[in-house]
Amino acid sequence: MSLLRCGVRACVVSVAVIGGCFAQTPALTDRQVPFLETLRQAQKASQAKHWPEAVALWERVTKENRVTGDFWLQLAHARYEGQDYRGAITAYDDLHITELWDRCV
Repeated sequence: MSLLRCGVRACVVSVAVIGGCFAQTPALTDRQVPFLETLRQAQKASQAKHWPEAVALWERVTKENRVTGDFWLQLAHARYEGQDYRGAITAYDDLHITELWDRCV
């Protein structure tokens, strides 16, 4: 078999495998949809600098997903901007306690 023919065969197989992976992507679950909506609202509130609303939404986000460090950073930032400095420190501590600090810095 020629080198060109092997290359074409490898490309076809790669496309088939990748296509199969995307075809098998599961639909969003009922639980994921509210979380994603809350996340979107939290981001929007932060961008608009509506800090009390942002804090409440980021608290919900971090309650649902305790392992994504960026969410904890966003909560700490919203609390800081809302002049809840102790609350901001607590969010930073929670981030550190979950050992995500090194991934976020």
